[in-house]
Amino acid sequence: MNQISDFKTLKTGYGYPTSPQNPAAFALSPDTVLLYWKLPQSLNAPSKEIKYRITQQSSSLASPVSIGAKQFENGTFSAALSDIVSCIEDPCQAKIANLRSSADYKFWVAAIHFTRLQATFAEDDAISVEAVTRTMDIPGTLRLENVTSESIMLRWNSLEPQNLPEKIDVQYRLVSSYMLK
Repeated sequence: MNQISDFKTLKTGYGYPTSPQNPAAFALSPDTVLLYWKLPQSLNAPSKEIKYRITQQSSSLASPVSIGAKQFENGTFSAALSDIVSCIEDPCQAKIANLRSSADYKFWVAAIHFTRLQATFAEDDAISVEAVTRTMDIPGTLRLENVTSESIMLRWNSLEPQNLPEKIDVQYRLVSSYMLK
C-alpha cells in the first residue's frame, strides 16, 4: 500500500529560515524548564532578523499554545517574559516558568523573520521537532520526627511516590543558639 502524505509548501527565499535544530528541554525546578535549540541550518537573513516563538502543550491542552519565555542574552536570563525571543549564536536557550509540577510538556520552537511576527501561526513557519520533558515533583507537608539534641528526621509526602528523587536538597537556618541549663 503506497500512501502519499499531504504536501506542504515551504518558502525558502530571503526571510524564510529553515526550522530550528535539535531542541531539548530540561526541568530545572517543579515549575521551570530550560529549552535549548540550535540555529536553523539556513537563516536566509541576518541572524539578528530571525526571532523565535515557543509553543507548548501539556496533557490538559488539546493543541499547542504560544508561551512566554525568558530570553537568554549576554550570559543571563531576562527578568521579563516575552512571546518572542532572540538568539544570534548557538546554542540558543530560553527559560519557561509558571508551569505545573509533575506534568509532561512538549515544546516547539518556530523560526520567524521579524517582518512576519504579526501573523499568529503562518503555515510556512519553520517549526522544530518537539522537545519533551516532565517538570519536577514538589514535596508535600514537611514534618519533623525524632528530634534529638543531635539529629532531626524529616518526613514528607511526594506527589509521585513511585518515582524516587535523584537528589534532595535541604535548606535550614539556625533560629537561636539559646540552650536551657
